[in-house]
Amino acid sequence: MFLSVLCCTFNPRPESLERVLEGLRRQTLPFDQWEFLLIDNASTLSLESNLSGLPNGRMLHELKPGKVHALLLGAGAACGSLLVIVDDDNLLDPNFLKRAGEIALEKPFLGVWGGQIIPEFEIPPPEWALPYLPYLTLKSLDREEWSNRYSAPAPAGAGMCIRAEVVKRFVENMKAHPERLRLAVPGPATNPLPYYSGRCRYGRDGRLKAAGHLRGVRGPAPRRETIRIP
Repeated sequence: MFLSVLCCTFNPRPESLERVLEGLRRQTLPFDQWEFLLIDNASTLSLESNLSGLPNGRMLHELKPGKVHALLLGAGAACGSLLVIVDDDNLLDPNFLKRAGEIALEKPFLGVWGGQIIPEFEIPPPEWALPYLPYLTLKSLDREEWSNRYSAPAPAGAGMCIRAEVVKRFVENMKAHPERLRLAVPGPATNPLPYYSGRCRYGRDGRLKAAGHLRGVRGPAPRRETIRIP
């Protein structure tokens, strides 16, 4: 199985993006079994990234703002039968890609799955913010969960593993209903609901806590600031 890793970015912090790339260089899955696509989503700052050490690394440019547009471009250019979505502030566990591919073969009924998202804070969050951390899509579970409905077990966009056949149907759906592209907003965020809707509609299930750990480095405010995904 060949994997395609997609990372959509908009004005990233250079040190954060470099940590993402370093995490990819340390993956235990052989490089000849996956590719990396870095999609610059209309950044207003000069984006210079060192893709050395990533033999199948490519940079694409999407001038239309909105992460959905960047994902559509990346999906169209991807060669893998399994796509792995990585944010520009996520550091993958070294075994993440290897385990993602194994799950794809072990669980053919799964269309979408992901891993835990463990935060790495630049500064300790204030006491008042602690009850709201789950709303940042931070996920730490002690057991596997899966469902064919859009619910708590649904994997987050960061670290999402999604089969190419599901992505294809999603792209077709978007073309048939272009008004849904209004979900695309300028900046790094987007609504992942179309992915889950596609997953359920096309007869696949979704699993959480399967591929390993994903760590997102976040600052005190509710926005991603840096990287880390074990």
